[in-house]
Amino acid sequence: RDSYSGNDFGHQESRDGYITTGEYKVLLPDGRTQVVTYTADETGYHPVVSYVGEATYPVHHPAPYQPASYKPAPVPYHPEPYKPAPYPSKPAPYENEPYKSAPYQPDPYHPEPYKSASYHAGGPYHPQHYKPSPYRPKPYKAAPYKPLYIE
Repeated sequence: RDSYSGNDFGHQESRDGYITTGEYKVLLPDGRTQVVTYTADETGYHPVVSYVGEATYPVHHPAPYQPASYKPAPVPYHPEPYKPAPYPSKPAPYENEPYKSAPYQPDPYHPEPYKSASYHAGGPYHPQHYKPSPYRPKPYKAAPYKPLYIE
């Protein structure tokens, strides 16, 4: 029995070779307990369903009707149509009075003269040849034998 939800259920099963027998029970919403005893073998699943207890159906007592309180509908919103501002007949006057600083003059650019790379300053290129060291493995030396005795 689950004390939190109040549900009553259980299960029991056993096997003997290829034959399985068992039983499970479930508390139904009407107050009865459904018990299923089953056997499963080579021929299939064979349940036997039984019910314990008397079904009870409580009488439903609906709450009395309470009409909703009256709320008038909101006043519809009708905005005024959009009227753009009148277009000016001439552009606004340009005034450069607050900014009387001298115009920007960058420093003149004088790059250094181009110096070509001297590719033959060191003579012709001769790569070093790969010469691996000779392979000289160490002679094999067996580890000392130490018998392991388990008593």
